[in-house]
Amino acid sequence: LHAAHKIVACRRNCYYLGVMYYRLGDRANAAPYFREAVKASCQSPSERDFGDFVLNEAKDALRLCEA
Repeated sequence: LHAAHKIVACRRNCYYLGVMYYRLGDRANAAPYFREAVKASCQSPSERDFGDFVLNEAKDALRLCEA
């Protein structure tokens, strides 16, 4: 996931890194990736298909991390 993020810091890659850290119980490291996902754009047609879903999920996850 980190390699993909280094190549393209798109919404999807940022979100997936946030999910990884969140699932590991590391909200402190998850939050910056969810924050980045909220600001990032979609970089491919396939990503645009679910980009709004990822955006909403990243916002919800960020709220949980910051609670």
